[in-house]
Amino acid sequence: MSPIFKLVLSMLLMPLINQTTYATVVKDETPWPSDPSVQPRSLVTIPMGKRPIFIFAFVHDDVPESRFQSIYPAHFLPMVKELKIATGRDVSVKFIRKTPPYTSYVYRGENQTSYDGWKALGEHYRDNNNLPFGRTTKFLLLTNDWMNSHTLGITAEGQQFGLATVASQQIVGHEVGHMLTAQHELSEIRYNGWLCETFMIPKVNPLYSSCFVYTDPNRARINNFLADTP
Repeated sequence: MSPIFKLVLSMLLMPLINQTTYATVVKDETPWPSDPSVQPRSLVTIPMGKRPIFIFAFVHDDVPESRFQSIYPAHFLPMVKELKIATGRDVSVKFIRKTPPYTSYVYRGENQTSYDGWKALGEHYRDNNNLPFGRTTKFLLLTNDWMNSHTLGITAEGQQFGLATVASQQIVGHEVGHMLTAQHELSEIRYNGWLCETFMIPKVNPLYSSCFVYTDPNRARINNFLADTP
């Protein structure tokens, strides 16, 4: 894309800068075990090859049935394909519906409050179901609406828990990326016939499309995070 075209395009889009919305990272310093396989709730048998990434996706009760049907193909499949390419691991998604208090959680509020409340519920579900405390197991609440007036999703870097609205196609891949330590600073805006944003762009611009990929530096961070996990 020529510098002149970039300049003209940026001038045209300038009035829309304030319409961009954020996906937020909150502070969570919960330490990870050096070897997740020794945890009591880890998988008893390690399969041959790399362990899959397991995502337990809780569909909030406010997500209408008409939207649910498109959640996997629109919000998960592009990310699943990208993670398989980037990590060499399979990705398994289990949808959980109509299961209060998890799917009825009141998620709207300040970022840290929303995250802490969901983390407590996620830990309860994990422990009650004897699920792994490991880097490849994630618990994601899918919401119909935003967390607040400017936040589309919330998680903590490298942790197991996150929230993501299905009001934008970019956010599930963004929050899962954070849970695998991908960072905003390593995202890019690319050109593939039109401007597109990689998963970890910090602000979603409604005029751009999604590239549905992580940049090579973010792929490297994800693989480094999973390096000690079977």
